[in-house]
Amino acid sequence: MNPLQLLMARPDGTFFVRAGEEEDVFAMAVALPSHPDGGDPVEDTLRVFTFRNGAAPRLNPNVWHTVPIPLVGRQSTLFREVVAATNANVVINVKAESGHPVQFAQGL
Repeated sequence: MNPLQLLMARPDGTFFVRAGEEEDVFAMAVALPSHPDGGDPVEDTLRVFTFRNGAAPRLNPNVWHTVPIPLVGRQSTLFREVVAATNANVVINVKAESGHPVQFAQGL
């Protein structure tokens, strides 16, 4: 599977993603677009970052990214998205669109 197929981008503004609890640890993969105004993700820019101790990424418009992926800890993790700036009022209800909330299974 091409890892770029797991990415999404938001053209409508900047936002922060943070875990609900400071002790939650999560990762996100990000990639830059082929052009500052958008375009496909550039594979050579693909990086994975780990966030802990309350740290949160701020994602600019058109930056390709995965959903936050919990790494250790609880059975479930609540994430909050804080919009920093926007030029649109786009809301996606994941549960309504997919029939269930986003879920990750951990296996060893």
